[in-house]
Amino acid sequence: MDFEFDLDRESPFQPGIPVSPDRFKGHQDTIKKILRYVNTAIGGQTQHFFLTGKRRMGKTSVADFVKEYADYKFDMIGIYVSNKGNNSIETLANWIIEALINEMPEESGLSKLKNWFGNHIESIEIKGNKIKFKADDELSRSFKNYFADYINEMFDEFKDKKSGILIIIDDINGLSDSREFADWYKKLADTLAVSNNYSLPVYFFTGRIS
Repeated sequence: MDFEFDLDRESPFQPGIPVSPDRFKGHQDTIKKILRYVNTAIGGQTQHFFLTGKRRMGKTSVADFVKEYADYKFDMIGIYVSNKGNNSIETLANWIIEALINEMPEESGLSKLKNWFGNHIESIEIKGNKIKFKADDELSRSFKNYFADYINEMFDEFKDKKSGILIIIDDINGLSDSREFADWYKKLADTLAVSNNYSLPVYFFTGRIS
């Protein structure tokens, strides 16, 4: 990865609010490894990166930095989802879709939410500038079973302005030891890799506590 700055000494995000070098100090090699595959993802070959480390070792800071840098440098949509305490695939899929909807302008996102899912939304709540919703059981199962289709359709809303999607899932421990999750994720990865129906520029970056 060809950086335009020295990770050891300067902040990349200028002008505007600078990013403190302390946030990524000591993680330069990890960050470079993660960013090495961004262009491949943007080119339509879905990428996956799994980061494992002990608690309080800076995984969330790395994820936050990568998210901001992917937006700044590569013009990607970056979303961050904390999976802490969750062991439901349906819930995780719901959170990811919710996060993508929140990347749209508020009114546009709300309109799309209603148009796409209609009567399958049990409740919608606006918290500050964030939309939160509760899907019924049928829609939740659909999110899980047809996740690639939903992500593909949602990217159609961004593709004229954004180069790809970076999906950061932090603290995947509640799911990572589950055979059901392993099978679901493998099916998702295989579907995106081999199906002619997708050329989706998406990068999954997942963090796990060792």
